[in-house]
Amino acid sequence: MASTSERSFGARLRHAQDLTAYLSGFVNYNPPRSEETIVSLNTLISSMVAANSEETVIQQTYNGFVTNRYDAFRTNDLSLFKILSPIRNSVVAQYGKDSVQYKQIDTIIGKIRSKKLTKVVNAENYTEAKVSQSEQSYGSSTQFFSDLVNTLSTFPNYNPTRSELQVTQLQAFLASLTDLNNNVAINYQKLKAAKTVRRELYLDLAARGTRIKAYVKANYGANSSEYGLIKNLVL
Repeated sequence: MASTSERSFGARLRHAQDLTAYLSGFVNYNPPRSEETIVSLNTLISSMVAANSEETVIQQTYNGFVTNRYDAFRTNDLSLFKILSPIRNSVVAQYGKDSVQYKQIDTIIGKIRSKKLTKVVNAENYTEAKVSQSEQSYGSSTQFFSDLVNTLSTFPNYNPTRSELQVTQLQAFLASLTDLNNNVAINYQKLKAAKTVRRELYLDLAARGTRIKAYVKANYGANSSEYGLIKNLVL
């Protein structure tokens, strides 16, 4: 049974390249279909190399946006979750803990904090449902934060000393969080499309490899050196 490493995209691409090298040395190699000729295989391999490169670039871009978003929501000094307490304390300082304003803000902050935010950087290791759940959590947090900012904008004379807690700055921060959500979603769709293209190419390779092995076995013999070279290649 082939190992996991032998079934990786990189290993299978290397095996495909080895296959064409072996086939080029076979005397009278003339498969019945053009798809199994060396020229067609080399064309397929070139497409696979390009697909691998594109998927890698998109994955890196996606990872970058995912990390930037997580930091903006969770880990930066002025991340969403870290400015919630200063906002609430500013409201307490100005309106009092028994005020309607405080109760409104406290309720919304509780909703934001109830959301569990994860950093899904390698979409290959997550199911569609897991990614969807993660996106819903970020979307809900953003919507609740929008409610928070809009509510603050209605408070009479709300004017904290720290500029980052003022409504105009919070509105700009909200816009940046929305942009990050959009960029993650856009690049996730690109990543899914790139992975689909790559998967289809490798499925094509596997199908062609099965036909090639059958042809070589039939025309050179099950015990031939030619068949021995290619029979265990994992494609």
